[in-house]
Amino acid sequence: MPAPRVFASAAALMFLVAGACQAQAPEQPRYVLKESQTGSAIAREVLTSLLPLNKDYAQLTAEEKALMRSQYVDMKPEDEPPYPVGGVGKLYDTIRQGASRLNVHGQFSIVVRVGSDGAATGAEVLQAPTAESGRFVASAGVLTQYKPAVCAGQACAMDFP
Repeated sequence: MPAPRVFASAAALMFLVAGACQAQAPEQPRYVLKESQTGSAIAREVLTSLLPLNKDYAQLTAEEKALMRSQYVDMKPEDEPPYPVGGVGKLYDTIRQGASRLNVHGQFSIVVRVGSDGAATGAEVLQAPTAESGRFVASAGVLTQYKPAVCAGQACAMDFP
């Protein structure tokens, strides 16, 4: 069975790094990672997500799972997408730290191909501020361990936005 295809822009689930902004519906929860800057007692937002940063897929609420599933076309109700083990936070934070080291700011969007064993097999950069930062983000996505997708009750390969 072919894996459901991810929409071309998975930005609704991706995060923003260092000052980019994202429109939010008022009823949507917003999960934020803040960091203080040297010389300031005011923490600034460095990462935002519409999904909890530290929850496995099984721990997400029905609404959060629906938000994740909305990124896929033709996903059957009994199927599940792949998802980072331990939640999206570790992946997002790795990317945030790399962006800081590379001194880039902006929005990143990638699609990671995840095998039926939960190991990433490749990644496609859809949006990145620079080619170098895009390569870093793709590498971070590939090095992440995922809960495999489920298709018709069986582990299967599928893209993760």
